[in-house]
Amino acid sequence: MKKKYRILTAALVLVSMLAGCGSSGKGDNSLMEGDAGNYAPMEAEGNYYEQENWAAGPQEYWGTTEGQRWPEGWNTEEFSALEESGFKAVKNSPVSTFSADVDTASYTYLRQLIERNCSMEDIPTGAVRIEELLNFFDYDYRLPGKGEPFGVTTVMGDCPWNQEARLLQIGLKTEKIDFSEAPASNLVFLLDVSGSMDSEDKLPLLQSAFTMLTGELTEKDRVSIVTYAGSDQILLQGEKGSNHEEIAEVINNLFAGGSTNGSAGIETAYRLAEENFIKGGNNRIILATDGDLNVGVTSESDLKKLVEKKRKSGIFLSVLGFGTGNIKDNKMETLADNGNGNYSYIDSRGEAKRVMVEEMGATLVTVAKDVKLQIEFNPAYIKGYRLLGYENRMLATEDFDDDTKDAGEIGAGHTVTALYEIIPADSAYEIPETALKYQESREGVENGEWASLKIRYKEPEEEESILKEYAVTEAAYTAKPGEDYYFAAAVAQFGLLVRDSNYKGEASFQNIESLLEIAGTDRDDYRNEFVYLVKKLKRNSPEQAVQPTGRRRDDSQKPEDKEVTCRWEDLKISMTIPAGWDCTTEEYNDDTGRFGICFFPEGCSGGVGLYYYESFGVCGTGLETRDITFDNGRRGRMGIYDGGGTFSFITFPDLELSSGSLAAMAEGAGDWLAEREEEVLQILSTAAIEEEE
Repeated sequence: MKKKYRILTAALVLVSMLAGCGSSGKGDNSLMEGDAGNYAPMEAEGNYYEQENWAAGPQEYWGTTEGQRWPEGWNTEEFSALEESGFKAVKNSPVSTFSADVDTASYTYLRQLIERNCSMEDIPTGAVRIEELLNFFDYDYRLPGKGEPFGVTTVMGDCPWNQEARLLQIGLKTEKIDFSEAPASNLVFLLDVSGSMDSEDKLPLLQSAFTMLTGELTEKDRVSIVTYAGSDQILLQGEKGSNHEEIAEVINNLFAGGSTNGSAGIETAYRLAEENFIKGGNNRIILATDGDLNVGVTSESDLKKLVEKKRKSGIFLSVLGFGTGNIKDNKMETLADNGNGNYSYIDSRGEAKRVMVEEMGATLVTVAKDVKLQIEFNPAYIKGYRLLGYENRMLATEDFDDDTKDAGEIGAGHTVTALYEIIPADSAYEIPETALKYQESREGVENGEWASLKIRYKEPEEEESILKEYAVTEAAYTAKPGEDYYFAAAVAQFGLLVRDSNYKGEASFQNIESLLEIAGTDRDDYRNEFVYLVKKLKRNSPEQAVQPTGRRRDDSQKPEDKEVTCRWEDLKISMTIPAGWDCTTEEYNDDTGRFGICFFPEGCSGGVGLYYYESFGVCGTGLETRDITFDNGRRGRMGIYDGGGTFSFITFPDLELSSGSLAAMAEGAGDWLAEREEEVLQILSTAAIEEEE
């Protein structure tokens, strides 16, 4: 049944009004005449529309052409088309080669879409890059040993959405560093201040992000700032990183306007980085933009050529994407991938803090460059395979040994995750293959080698690669792979479902939620957030949130739910309490005139009580009520006091009793109810009250 329930905070309502799905999210904007610069001195008063650099033209104009009016709902976002990898027969194609990738932009872009109540139909297919969803999260992989840049973990289990397949998880993990102990940094902030950046989720968020980063720099670091619109400007050159106030003043007094000549800014940024180059240090340009380059070099292919030529200088280029409505994801990813950097999308101050402060080492310090993975599958054990994601990171087999071929970079504290669907040799699953005459071999059969994993990488300042080899044997398989495996499988299944993959099999919201229940999500705030996003997208997409027909995955490892009942005289209340939750029962109390069941997450204080009341009424100021509909079709009425973020009570007007009422009450659950309200509603939908004869 279509779920009608919605709770929107005031902030989210505002965001939806300003930047709904399929719209640009722009407020009123002005067009700047010419290129008079984009730096407002500290002493200037008023907002930048009132300063001399700005035309007094009507605020509804915005863009790079005078008099251009964007139609309502304007959206020119661009994503590269992704051709999904199908199953390959091991007898014909025994080797799979791809470049490591640590970008996370796809996850945070999807996150902001879901937060704005977009449904699955609103999400561009090209925006769903499964490897970036996986690599947003941290995993408990093996840490590197002595002399290693990264540790390697391989685990194999049963594939949750394809009963004919196993799922091979390959994980790389580097050691985190204290940035204060990292080599000196020569940073060039290349900041887009063109008219397209004139939005609350662009330039102001950019300023906040770089101010956070500035606060982490030290005396040994150097900072240069280049801005670009119709032309580029150097606002700071080689400033000591410890001069936080001076750097922040420049950043916080930027304003947006004009066209977007990004290529000119890139040229200038590389020149400054070369002039301030620190041998043995971290030499990096951080480009912050929405990617809307419309003057100078603008095509993906030409931008690729530009940064490919520049990366030979030993300078890394990372990209931070901002905003909605006209972002050019394809161009930003091209710049980062070919500039030996990483690509992140900043959708909030929280994400800015994660990228710029919490994961500063991973963002800024490269420990291994041109990282390539190659896995050779043994036909004695494996009939076919399919790599999930990495569509735009695939390499030819011969590229693996070619040190002139570019590949991905891994920073300090990064994890890289790759998943393969594996079809065992004895499976009935059909994979087209061509009979070959000379390929029979029994190599690796005796020692149970399913596959051989090779990894090539270069140290940051070297041009000759180092080779590491690892065997993937039968011992990698386990019937109970562990929490990291289940979580990665849930994230990948989410990606398959959202992009409506031809290989999604039995992927569904229900199956994803089942995996997450056994994936240990409570240990990590970001994993908890993912659980919330899955449930929210399910609510946003009621027509797609239906369990597919056919056999479901084996749930034998899923902890059991429990049925709980509570009685008083001729009344019985019952409900299903899921694994991970606990409950208490309350006998009838003459003083309160109630009895029932109180439930709560294991280890949490407070709870939500479902009670029978002989007499129930509410009063008080600031009460807001709204009708809701549960998944099973039951109607309820939710009460919220004083604009609170969670409900105070829910009544059930459809339940007919000879006397009294049934109501759910939130009792001291403020610490966890906001994050787990959807689960509470699911539990309440199982509740029943019976009057016995």
